[in-house]
Amino acid sequence: MHLSSPSSAEIGRRSAPALMDAAEVTKVMIVEDDQSFLNRFCRIIAANTDFELFAAVRDGAAARDSLARGAPDVLLIDLGLPDVSGIDIIRTTAALHPDTDIMVVT
Repeated sequence: MHLSSPSSAEIGRRSAPALMDAAEVTKVMIVEDDQSFLNRFCRIIAANTDFELFAAVRDGAAARDSLARGAPDVLLIDLGLPDVSGIDIIRTTAALHPDTDIMVVT
């Protein structure tokens, strides 16, 4: 019995659906009051084609406004915000968008 390796064309056909799934971008929202950290996070998101910047805001009021307009896939949030606790924004996010993944950066 002889087993042959698949051709590159066959491999390409088999992996096409996986590539289509991988083409979906992850929408990221950043809530960080320190402008230099906010800028750094935004540059990282912009440099990776797997991510899309959903919103980048510096306080809780702007975060709530953004969350009212839609759901990010991921929330990166600082706990020490100037107007509210980041924990309040985490609670708001979890209530409005339970499928959003949340990561604290502090």
